[in-house]
Amino acid sequence: MNEKTEQFINFWAESRTVDRAGHMAEAYRSAIAELAAAKAETVGYLVPVKSGRSLVPAFDPDRLEEVSALLARIEQQKETIKTIERDISDFMEITDSPTISTLTNRVRMLTNMVEMAKNDARNVAQAQTVVHPDLLPTQVAALPDVIAAAERYEQVREETEVQIQDLKTRISQATRTFSKYIV
Repeated sequence: MNEKTEQFINFWAESRTVDRAGHMAEAYRSAIAELAAAKAETVGYLVPVKSGRSLVPAFDPDRLEEVSALLARIEQQKETIKTIERDISDFMEITDSPTISTLTNRVRMLTNMVEMAKNDARNVAQAQTVVHPDLLPTQVAALPDVIAAAERYEQVREETEVQIQDLKTRISQATRTFSKYIV
């Protein structure tokens, strides 16, 4: 298990956070428990067999089909665990966090920044309309304060647009990664 996967598992072992990514942690814990149960079950198939002057444990020859099925189950669980670990690692690479809410909160924050800049530009234009009631709307739009506010809005929008798109792409990728664990 790599460091990011371990960080993810440890976070969800102690967290009460509600986030859909937690389903991967639950699937991982369930797979680990199933593997442990299957390994423990193997002991029931052991019988003492004489080897030289001592007894050694060996699988009951009369139950080899059952043992074979159990061993296949153990191998399947190991593969399942590797798959989940790989998905967790991919998720952590995408989000750099054990939750997807980190990305969604960032999108919300950037979107709010754009909305605030837009509102500021509109408020400046409205304030200038009150200060200069004799001007036409096109003349108000040409006032330096109105132009500066509109430019600030455009700057904020341009700066955040790429970030928001990147975050939305990452959210989509992260969602695809954990969605198979949601029952």
